[in-house]
Amino acid sequence: MCTVTAMDNVRKAYDKYYYSSDCFDFRRDARLEKMIFLVKGNDELSSKIASEIRAKQSFYSTYTIDEDLCAEPTAEQINKFASKIQELNLQGSGMLIAHKLYYSKLIEDHPSIIEKMALIRPDYDNDYIQLMVDFTIGRHYASRVRVLKEKNAAKVGVSNYYKNIMPFDVMILPSIENLRCLVCAAYIYQEIKLRHNIIPKVYVQCSEDVTSEKELALKLLTGLCVENISFIDKGDIQALSEIVFKRRVLFITPQRRSLKQHHDVEEMRKEVRFSPSFYVVKESFDEVWNQPEYLDCAETWHSHVLKDIYGSLDVVEQTEEVIALKKSLTEKLDENTLRQSRVAYAGAKLKVDELVERHQAYLKHLFKI
Repeated sequence: MCTVTAMDNVRKAYDKYYYSSDCFDFRRDARLEKMIFLVKGNDELSSKIASEIRAKQSFYSTYTIDEDLCAEPTAEQINKFASKIQELNLQGSGMLIAHKLYYSKLIEDHPSIIEKMALIRPDYDNDYIQLMVDFTIGRHYASRVRVLKEKNAAKVGVSNYYKNIMPFDVMILPSIENLRCLVCAAYIYQEIKLRHNIIPKVYVQCSEDVTSEKELALKLLTGLCVENISFIDKGDIQALSEIVFKRRVLFITPQRRSLKQHHDVEEMRKEVRFSPSFYVVKESFDEVWNQPEYLDCAETWHSHVLKDIYGSLDVVEQTEEVIALKKSLTEKLDENTLRQSRVAYAGAKLKVDELVERHQAYLKHLFKI
């Protein structure tokens, strides 16, 4: 029989209790306004996507084809699908929710169909910022985005629809205890500039009296082409309230503290008028727990991670499961006797240099900076 350890419960709390990114939205354009039908499969993912789209755009009709259109099809399934589309005798323009191979077949057989039907692929809401950070976005990405913007401005139809980053005036970043957050922020900053012609103001939340945090954050962000950077004491709620007032604000947060930060922001909204969204940087627990740049002070680092996870559990419904998980986190915290107030950043200096070297050329090429 396998015994559940306190560390097993820490992992469970990390993996289960977090807030999800809500900073992406379905792109709208002139062509979408004229669409009157949806074509979807009978699979759960198709229904989920259709429901979300219908919440943003009215369609007169929905045609459901008795196939899982989101899965990669065989040649036989593709041909069968093409025949069913013919039988529907669709009038006007609309949208297909399906794997791209179905759409390719329709265009191959009837090129003019591109004028009356657009595509939403099953991966339309993928976190494409993560793909950028992992170097898996196509090298001509920025050029394609500019072409799509020109088509939209000219009211020329495009064939693929997907989610992208919403516009933001302000970005609020954590300090260097999560360097991946700062790297993601650099890509998001350029993406907002590219898509929305906005240069967001960037604020990094640091400890007031630790200049090394500011120096390293500034080195990393400027090395990755971010400008317009300021710093704010992470405990100064009044200053933060003034910064976000009547602004569209993106909070970038690590997964481990995302629920707590979302809760705190919602509390602030009771007093301050602004429009917040979140980009949550998701990492595996092992990646967070074993970050080499902080393992020169491992016990202190682990205490910080545990406290962040505990903070997220503290703001959810206190079920029996949550109470048990908090008990395990307390046990692990008690094991870390050398709990200092701050993490030492000696290893982070080397990591910042490595990240700038790794991402700078790619980011500049990707966004044609």
